[in-house]
Amino acid sequence: MIPISSPAGASLTSPPPDLSGPAPAVLPAELVERLARRPFPLVDDAAAIASAGPEAAGEMGALLAGRPDAAPPAAAWAAGFLPESAAPALAPALWRVVAAGEGPAFLAARESLLLPGAENASAAWLAALEHAAGKPDAAAFFWLFGELEHFPAAARAAAIAVARGALASPDPALRGRAVASLGLLRAEEFDEFREIVSPLRDSPDAEVAAVAKEVWRAVVLAPPEPPQPWPALAALVGPRFRLALGREEIDALVAFREIVARANEHLNLTRLVAPEDFAWKQAFDSLAMLLAAPELLRDTTRRILDVGSGGGFPGLALAIALPRHEVTLLEKTVKKARFLKDAVAELELDNVRVEERQLQEFAARCGAVYHVATVRAVERVDALVRPLAHALIPRGKALFYRGPDAALDAPLLAGFRQAATLLDGPYVTRHRFDLPVGDLRRRFLIGVRRATPTKRHRG
Repeated sequence: MIPISSPAGASLTSPPPDLSGPAPAVLPAELVERLARRPFPLVDDAAAIASAGPEAAGEMGALLAGRPDAAPPAAAWAAGFLPESAAPALAPALWRVVAAGEGPAFLAARESLLLPGAENASAAWLAALEHAAGKPDAAAFFWLFGELEHFPAAARAAAIAVARGALASPDPALRGRAVASLGLLRAEEFDEFREIVSPLRDSPDAEVAAVAKEVWRAVVLAPPEPPQPWPALAALVGPRFRLALGREEIDALVAFREIVARANEHLNLTRLVAPEDFAWKQAFDSLAMLLAAPELLRDTTRRILDVGSGGGFPGLALAIALPRHEVTLLEKTVKKARFLKDAVAELELDNVRVEERQLQEFAARCGAVYHVATVRAVERVDALVRPLAHALIPRGKALFYRGPDAALDAPLLAGFRQAATLLDGPYVTRHRFDLPVGDLRRRFLIGVRRATPTKRHRG
């Protein structure tokens, strides 16, 4: 561990507050037990946690602090439902889960830390950065350092000191990540970046020298990016969703926007056709479902069903960004289905097929073949839950895009109750995206297809 201190001299290397000790029980024991063994928090449990207030931070922290590298994912997701006033108390445990690396709760803890309040915990973030600097998982160090912009100047200076110290690590991967991390410095630290990285280009350490030259070319020698949303979109999608959008995918998204803009003149597909709106409120928002279904990032081919595709969101955006997966766009409206077929042909996407059918009819014909199904901006969503479940393989996921207001979920929750024979859930995740077009809040309600119906509900 690399020792650093705050400007006032207080050590930041001490462990985070111990949240694993006894604390007054605020949450029901059965709720805590569910959080310890579920992949996501149930909707009702998330509501109970939100109403419990900041007093529940101790119990949530105890679930996370015992073994940060094997923390229960549901508890890490549920932490994001506590009120903002609880965030500083819970942030140390969440930061340590992130610092532990790519464990099952890494993604959940990271998302909860991006909700309001956690950015105040500078010392906890720095302690996690130090912890990651002493571990072989260099990816966790890189992601932690990438959060630099959310913290005040004193914390940023201390984090830079950690990165400089990591250059002496015996681990070549960490040394390389440390140099690459310094390339993330903002404009106000640019002089310091030049001072640190410039001599490293001639380092006798081949790993450090190679990365330093690459970072130097990217930061100093490369021309500024054009003033358009697409480079920024690719830059944010990479670390947030762990998805690399290359030139081919970006070009396809640009072409997709042009296709939608042309068709929109007579089809009224969407009002979000300006480049900024399309990139962030359509493409980025479509890809956000990867936070709830990270299994789609694996190499194995999966089948995705997008119900009510309309103008192609999220289905076409997913097909472009995830070309190894097979995507079915289901659209009952004749004109919109024809548009989708034309768009698929123009984009030359061979991993997409368009079905002009009602979901009920389609699910009865296709059988249980889909790994993930998505529903976004569709009316009468409650009537879709049960037939959608029939199209999923056992343990397949149904993902419903929702806005920040949980009060609007009542019809969808009724649909889940009617499909309780087939779907486990509903589970819920909550996210905040600080985008160039504003603050975007998104929730996902998730149903998981039961392996077999319960005896009481068979048939």
